[in-house]
Amino acid sequence: MSDDPKKPVWPWIAVLLIGLPVLYVASFGPVMWFIDLTQKPYRWARRVYWPLGKLTVEGPDFIRHPLATYVRAYAPKRQVLDFEGYLVPVGPNQFDMFSDTEP
Repeated sequence: MSDDPKKPVWPWIAVLLIGLPVLYVASFGPVMWFIDLTQKPYRWARRVYWPLGKLTVEGPDFIRHPLATYVRAYAPKRQVLDFEGYLVPVGPNQFDMFSDTEP
């Protein structure tokens, strides 16, 4: 038998519960930049980041404005037909755009 006390697990659980969502949101802008850089709408990005993209396009103002500002910091504007804006995933299989004046 060992005399060493067991280390508690709860600090690691707290780090994971706080850290993983923060990393998820923090990676949204760089991933949008990567998609624009490679010019490929990756399937994994649509499936992983569509909740944040949907919030960027249709979310409440207190969430939409910071997310849109964050995407603008990374992704350049795109011109699609007569619409100029930023491309974000809004569903598992679709992208949508928002402009400077929307969010």
